[in-house]
Amino acid sequence: MKLKWHLVPLAILLVAVITAGVVRSSYTDVISKEYQTYQFSSSLYDSIKAIFKKNKIKDEEDLINQSDLIIKGKFTGERKITEQVFYSTVTAEDVYKGDESLKGQEIIYTESISTFKERKFLNSASYMCLPLQKDREYILLLKKYPFNKARKLDDIQKKQYYLITNTSVGCFPLDNPKQTKFFKYEDELSQKTTLDTMKGLDIYASSKSQLDEYYNLKNKVLSLLKIS
Repeated sequence: MKLKWHLVPLAILLVAVITAGVVRSSYTDVISKEYQTYQFSSSLYDSIKAIFKKNKIKDEEDLINQSDLIIKGKFTGERKITEQVFYSTVTAEDVYKGDESLKGQEIIYTESISTFKERKFLNSASYMCLPLQKDREYILLLKKYPFNKARKLDDIQKKQYYLITNTSVGCFPLDNPKQTKFFKYEDELSQKTTLDTMKGLDIYASSKSQLDEYYNLKNKVLSLLKIS
């Protein structure tokens, strides 16, 4: 029987996004070397065109306009893990849109990934998303967490951001050649999909056409941002 983790309902995805902004306890005791070997799965069954439609984004220019913060960032390797969210520390090396005072500072990048420690399993609620990889540089199109304006935020909550669509749309690695590998259900059955085995990959794609669509989007976004 297929793992049910693929078909994450939209309601659960939204809960994961909201939870990322408010969970301050219940960190797992999973250590970095351990979770890197957990079996990993992400939702495969959507296109970038469908993601745009779902998020009411007209085109690449609108994607940029709707972003609160756009940075070139590098994952430091520091990561807090909860049952539903990864809190990853990212250094903002450059700011292309948003608060320019963040340049050189660290932000908290929240990733909607569930950790099932007993099953040694990780599941991303974000279409085609892989967790950030240490020391890789990314262009990140981000939204600020919509906390209640009356709420007093601590320093960590003030720095929390998430991807504009909560998908791989808006997360573009800068350092590697184009990815050619894509994943099939058989790969998961054989438990070959771990963070260790996917180092250097950009997205969790299911077809060449999905990869082509992603890299076409990346090129258009970088061109609009005048990033060579």
